[in-house]
Amino acid sequence: SYTLKPFSENDQETFLNNNWSKTPSCSLKKGGCIYAKKLIDSVSQLISDEKKEFTGIPLHTRILAEAFENKYKTFCNSPHQNKVNLPNYMNIVEFFPIFVKRKFQLSFHLARIPRDYKRILFDDFHKKQNLLALYTLFSENDLTQLLSRNKIEETLNYKFQWEEGFISKIVDGKPLITHISFANYFAARFLSSEKKIKKQNVKHFLRGQIFRKENELFCRFFNYMLTEDKYGCGVHIAVLSNDEDEVKRLLYNTVEDITCATDRAGRTALHLAVAFGDFNITIILLENGFNVNQRDQLLGWSPLNYAEEDGDKKIVEILFQRVPVKGYLWNLTTQIIEYIQRLRMAIRMLLP
Repeated sequence: SYTLKPFSENDQETFLNNNWSKTPSCSLKKGGCIYAKKLIDSVSQLISDEKKEFTGIPLHTRILAEAFENKYKTFCNSPHQNKVNLPNYMNIVEFFPIFVKRKFQLSFHLARIPRDYKRILFDDFHKKQNLLALYTLFSENDLTQLLSRNKIEETLNYKFQWEEGFISKIVDGKPLITHISFANYFAARFLSSEKKIKKQNVKHFLRGQIFRKENELFCRFFNYMLTEDKYGCGVHIAVLSNDEDEVKRLLYNTVEDITCATDRAGRTALHLAVAFGDFNITIILLENGFNVNQRDQLLGWSPLNYAEEDGDKKIVEILFQRVPVKGYLWNLTTQIIEYIQRLRMAIRMLLP
């Protein structure tokens, strides 16, 4: 057996261009180079991969070529080949399932397997990757907050089946995933499910994780996933994509009131804007009537709470100006009462 060396950035562009140039009616070499470079840059920006290591994995480059072949055809047949028809920010949750599905297909010989059984296999594949991803990203102590003892033992057993998925090897008992972005994707998929985000232990776990700098990519996946299958989350997605123009377009062109629209965790677009410290978009949302006091269902926090946790003084100040003094004092009192209740529960658990 052998292992392909990682592609350099030039190798990645050359591979994509050569692959697409074989497409009938799309032999535009120069256009392929333009499109390939923009695509690689967009993917790298999407997952904060400055060294372009994700697209440097030959299998990933191949899947990327397959996934974007039709969009390249559209670009190739357009009169504007010098203007690549790719958004500045792609939806990270629409992008990654393409890789997951293709990896699954390559991991199993599916030609003669009935369709219903393929679905069962895929669900089992996803379940294993989700749990292994948690084990990759978080400590065993963290996992005890999320998983039962039996589930942790089940996850440990999955480590011995690592050849089936995105795990490249096991080092010191820890699964190493082919690229860390997949660990973040699968962990977020596990924790963002409708069932999980309603559990108190998951909420407690997320409270300690989502503001950590090292979990930024996990949070990006998690936040996008909470907008899935939820009507009225267009502004949320534009905020997550840092697309100020799209935020304005949606606010000005949408007939219904979307200022109270929430994701599956009860957060408005304002919650997300302040959590990411986006001052300009925060101002736009405030000017369009978004509520500073609205509490979410995930942490029970208002946008001001998120801003205070994030530490952006400018945003805290602008939000505080919009909060009536009575409302702020009521929120503060409620938080203090909740804290005291949690403290009492913790003390009871420690007492014999």
